[in-house]
Parts: sequence; structure tokens; C-alpha cells
Amino acid sequence: MLEVAALRAEALQLRRLAEQQHQQAASASSRFRGELRTLRQSLRDEGILEDALEVEAEPEDPTKELQEALALSQGVSEELLSEAEALRRSLQEAEGALEEKRQSQQRSEDSFLECQEAAARLRGERDTARSELEELTTLASAFKGQAEGEICELRWLRLSVKLMRQEDADTLESLKESWSHGNRKWQASTRTLREKVNQRTAEVAKGDQAMHALEEKVASQGEQLQSFTAAALQELRQAQQTWEAQLQTERTLRQQVEAKLRDETAVPEALKPLEPVAPEAPEATGDMASSLEKERQEVRRLQSKLAEAEQTIGQLVVSNMPEPTKAPKSQSLRSRTRSALL
Repeated sequence: MLEVAALRAEALQLRRLAEQQHQQAASASSRFRGELRTLRQSLRDEGILEDALEVEAEPEDPTKELQEALALSQGVSEELLSEAEALRRSLQEAEGALEEKRQSQQRSEDSFLECQEAAARLRGERDTARSELEELTTLASAFKGQAEGEICELRWLRLSVKLMRQEDADTLESLKESWSHGNRKWQASTRTLREKVNQRTAEVAKGDQAMHALEEKVASQGEQLQSFTAAALQELRQAQQTWEAQLQTERTLRQQVEAKLRDETAVPEALKPLEPVAPEAPEATGDMASSLEKERQEVRRLQSKLAEAEQTIGQLVVSNMPEPTKAPKSQSLRSRTRSALL
């Protein structure tokens, strides 16, 4: 917007300069005509008619040259006005391009924020799945320890029964009954334990499937985020190229206007014997140079901002990449638990 305002002020200044030159040429022409009429009247008053006729015949060429210079100044003023109108149209086009660029940048920022929210949501789901898997692993380890303790107890009972059978043959029947009761109790508890272990195994399998689905979802979301980021970068580069091309066109037009102004400084110099007029072209040229320097600084600032945005987007893409799956580790833990229980 600062560049557009500077270009608009420059166009107004060029128009004022053309109008001033036109007014100066008109005033010089009217002044010359008034002096010529005064000189003729004074010659008539003195009665020198022949000299007056000679004087009237002599300034034909300067008057004609002045008229030609006035016509040339008017043509140049019209050209400057047409160039100012073309510059105004180009300014309007530049404003439209800047507005379109601002809208595209806003859309890319909105899509980038949506990608960030989706990545945060997926990270939360991944952490929840990990915590559930850790809880299931802890529960399976507890069942494994309980089963190992019960197996050791049953082995000790079997050894005790064998020793008691060798020591006392009379109590064999009672020991058989006790053994069958304990065996039934052990089988009932073992059946219940196996059902629990099988249930936990099914739950672990479901957890593995959910984890695989979540990892695939995270991977697909990462690919979508990368594609959105690439599209946003492409749009930013295209907007920068369009803006640079338009800026180059504006610079070319400005250089042409400066050349026209340098050519127009010859008209006040031709009228200097009649009345000295201070030229204003150097001030306009200085303003143009300062505005060009401001535009260069703005271009450098926009390029640095674009580089920072590309670096930030690259870091976000790298940080949101999906982590390697841990399904083989869960499978090996489940197989070890099953082998230990059996």
C-alpha cells in the first residue's frame, strides 16, 4: 500500500509539473505579445512608421518559434497527461494484484492452521492409544506372574502328594480324594484363567489393529499436510513472481517518465531570456530515486519474510512426520506371554 501511495503521489506531481510548464509557456507567449504591442504603439506615437514596419516584420520568426514551442509544450503536456493516466491504470492493476495476493496468502494461512489442528488431534489420539497399549501390557504381565505362581504351587502340591504316597500307603484313598478335589479346583481355576488370558489376547489383538489403523491415518494425514504445504509454497512463489514482474513494469514506466522530464527541462531554458524560471525536475527526480530505494528495501523485506516462512513450514513438516510403528514389539511381547502361560 505504501508503494501504491508513493506511485499515486508521483503521478499527481508529474501532472502538476506538466500543468505548470503549460502555464509558463502561455504566460511567456502573452507577455511577449504584450511587449510587441507596446513597442508598436510607441513607434506609432513617435511617427516612425517605416521603422515600425521593419520592427513588425522582424519579430515574425521569434513569434513563430514561440508558437511552435507553445504547440510543442502543449503536445508534451498532453503526452504527460496520457502517461499519468496510464500510470494510474497500472496503479489500479497493481492494487488488484496486491489484493489477490493478500487473499491467497490468507487462504494458505488458514489451510496451514487447519493442518496444525489436525496434526495436534492425531498426536493426542496416538498418545491415547499408546497409554491403552501400555495398560494392556501391564495387565498381561500381572496375569503371567499370577499363572506362574499358581503353577509353582501346584507342582509343590504334586511333589508333596508323591512323598505322602510313598510314606503312607494306608492314606492313599483319602489322598486320592483330596487330589481329585484339588485337581477339580485347579482345573476350574485354570479354565477361568485361560478364558481371561484368551480374552486379554483378543483385546491385545484389537489394540494392535487399532494401532495399525491409527498409524496409517497419521501417515495419510502427514502426506496431506506435505501436499498442502507444497501447494502453499507454490502459491507464494507464484505471487512473488507476479509481484516482481509488475514491479519491473512500474520501474520501466518510471524510467520513461524520468526521461520525458529530463527532455522537458529544455523548454524553460529556451524561455529563460524573457523570465528566469527555476526548474523543478531535479526535485521530482530525487523523489523518484528515494521512492525506488524504498521499493528496493520493501522487496528485500518481503524476500526475507518469504525465506523465514519457507523455513518455518519445512520445520513443521519435519516435526509432524509419523513415527515408526511399534507393532512387532507388541507382537513379540504377546507371543512371549502366551508361551509362558502355556
